[in-house]
Amino acid sequence: MEKPVELGKLLADLAKFSRLVYEMRLTAGPGGNTSARLPGSRVMHLKPSGLSFAELGPEDFVAVDIYTMKKVGGRLKPSSELALHAACYRNREDVNAVFHAHPAASIALGASGQNLDRPMYPDHVVYLGKVSFVPYVAPTTRELAEKVGRCAKRSNCVLLQNHGTVALGSSVKEAFYRTELMEESAKIALWSKIPGKARALSDEDVKRIEGLRSEAYRKKVLRK
Repeated sequence: MEKPVELGKLLADLAKFSRLVYEMRLTAGPGGNTSARLPGSRVMHLKPSGLSFAELGPEDFVAVDIYTMKKVGGRLKPSSELALHAACYRNREDVNAVFHAHPAASIALGASGQNLDRPMYPDHVVYLGKVSFVPYVAPTTRELAEKVGRCAKRSNCVLLQNHGTVALGSSVKEAFYRTELMEESAKIALWSKIPGKARALSDEDVKRIEGLRSEAYRKKVLRK
C-alpha cells in the first residue's frame, strides 16, 4: 500500500524534474516520458501520452502495474512507452525512476553509429558508468522494451540509435542528472571530432576515478 505522504513527494519530484527535461532542451514538444515508483512497489507512476513535460503537474501521472501493464490509477492515458519503463523496473529492483528523453546531440551521435563507450571526463565515469547501445528499433514496440530491459540488467544508461536516451536511477534526481550528463557526454564526443583525434580516459584513469572517496560521496547524494 502506497503511503499518501511519500507518494505525494514522489509525484512532486517527478513533475519538477520532468519539467526540467523540457526546460533544458533534452526533448522537444510532447516527446519523451518519465516514471517513478516508491521503493519495492509494483506500481509505477508514468507520464501520460500526448502531454509535453512543460505542462505536467503531479496529478497528471498515471499509475500502472509493472507486471500486468494495466492502468490502476489516474485520469489520463499512459505513455505508449509503458512497456519499456516496466521492463526496466522488472529487471532492476534497485531502480525507482526511469527517464526517456530525445536529446539532440545524443540522437546525432547514435545516428552516426557511435556509442558513449569511451568516457572523456570524470563525471561520465562517476555517474554514467557503462552506457549500453541499442541499434535502431521502432519506438513503443515490445522488441524495444525487451532490448532495453536486457540492457538495464547491466547498465544505468542506454543510448537508443535514432531515438534518444534511457536513464535509470534509484531516485528521480539521479535519473534526471544521468539524462543530462549523457547529453553532455554526447556533445563532448561530437565536438572532440572537429579538431581531430581525441584522448579518451584510459582504463587506468577510470579505475582511479572510481576509487576516489570524493566521488563516492557525490554519487551517494544523488540517490536521495
